[in-house]
Amino acid sequence: MAILLVAGLVVIAVVAGCIVKRQHKASQSAHRDTRITRNQQSTPQSSPPPPASQTTAQPGATSTKPATLHVLLDLPGSGNKHTDKFTVAGAWDLVWSYDCTRGGTRAYFVAEVYSGDGTISHNSPAVTQLGVRLNGVQHYHQPGTYYLSVLSGCAWHITVKG
Repeated sequence: MAILLVAGLVVIAVVAGCIVKRQHKASQSAHRDTRITRNQQSTPQSSPPPPASQTTAQPGATSTKPATLHVLLDLPGSGNKHTDKFTVAGAWDLVWSYDCTRGGTRAYFVAEVYSGDGTISHNSPAVTQLGVRLNGVQHYHQPGTYYLSVLSGCAWHITVKG
């Protein structure tokens, strides 16, 4: 019993350390790339975003139809997994969700972005969340070939649109 408690505390410490490290890297990245603001990096939501047809234009803004993003990757899963590689020609979104209410023992979700050559992408901050159930959209602006490394103790679903 004591071993399980210690192991659980070690996992929590490691995840918390990753969060602090990622937040620091994300902060540095946001300063280097003025196109990404802190509010755009990760937007957890309690429900999925409304379809583009239900969004409202800002007063005084010209109305242009947003570019249609195509689904490049749609993957449900649980536990840890590396995705297949995908290539984006411009801006792209990572739509993510996870749910630990159905027996997940560790309530965390991390989705790290790797370049096609296997190195961590410093221009694409990771999604790092703690909690029982969350979802959101992470916006990225760099074209290239990528894959994701998902770490979670729960069921999750990710979709890449670009």
